[in-house]
Amino acid sequence: MVFITKENHTYDAVFDRIPGARHDPSLLRWGLHQTIKAPGQPTLDDAPVMVNHNALARAFTVSDNFYMEPEASGVGHRWLVGVQPNNLMQMTYSVGWNFKKDSTAPGRRYAMGSNGSLMPEDYPEAGSMWEHLGRHRIPFRNYGEGFEFPGVLEEAEEGRSGAREVVNVPMPKVLFDNTDFGYPIFNMNIPDQYRAHWFMQDMEKRFLRPGKKLPAFLNIAICNDHGADPKPEKGFPYLASWMADNDLALGRIVEFLSHTPYWKNMAIFVTQDDAGGEPDHIDAQRSVLLVISPWAKRADAQRHSGAASAEPV
Repeated sequence: MVFITKENHTYDAVFDRIPGARHDPSLLRWGLHQTIKAPGQPTLDDAPVMVNHNALARAFTVSDNFYMEPEASGVGHRWLVGVQPNNLMQMTYSVGWNFKKDSTAPGRRYAMGSNGSLMPEDYPEAGSMWEHLGRHRIPFRNYGEGFEFPGVLEEAEEGRSGAREVVNVPMPKVLFDNTDFGYPIFNMNIPDQYRAHWFMQDMEKRFLRPGKKLPAFLNIAICNDHGADPKPEKGFPYLASWMADNDLALGRIVEFLSHTPYWKNMAIFVTQDDAGGEPDHIDAQRSVLLVISPWAKRADAQRHSGAASAEPV
């Protein structure tokens, strides 16, 4: 099983007229026929943005009835790994965006912000998805989750992992032992193309050679669909550029996995950490859930009860 985590979108913002699904094309932001604008840049008419998302939704299965509980990333990444955010996290993550370390207010300084990794203060007694995998002796490899701790520096020159930790926050041993610390965590200065490239290289080195065996569970974070201000000098002249980067990375990862010997027994699930505050005509928490697998129902079987599919266009 492969679990791919992305950032911050509703169903209506991404999926462009998927046959059989409930949609409102007026709410599309990242579909197949968009008008893309940015200051100082030419206007792009009829521009496709998240092409692979839409092609995969048509070729395999997308749910139009999947909802996220979290409202933002600080609690969203906890929810993704099976943890209900506790009161400390729920009350303090939103403070982080305006955190002032030089404040004259009394008391200790603390702000979790949107940083998405679990800390001892919010770990439940039973642990998270990682402990569940460990208890049941399910081998896994984690790419990109688990060490985005409060205070982490995610600037342009933070090395290959995209992060420089400033506080010594312990990680659960099972997660530490099964995490690729070279794979970049959330850092908008690093293209998702690099994340896809790193993942494919690691797969080829570790699991596609004789005698190696792929773990039963892979967790992959590709996060540039979070979006950021345009950076033409970095190759991102529009907000939509970040979405297209993420879309291409998803397509490359799926294509790569589908050509491995493991594909015949594989299921890839793609979702978000939260719905990101975008509009949706059903519910603002309705989000992305793709299932990509030779075992998934394909376009020849019309979807009912909240899923839809059709032949690729």
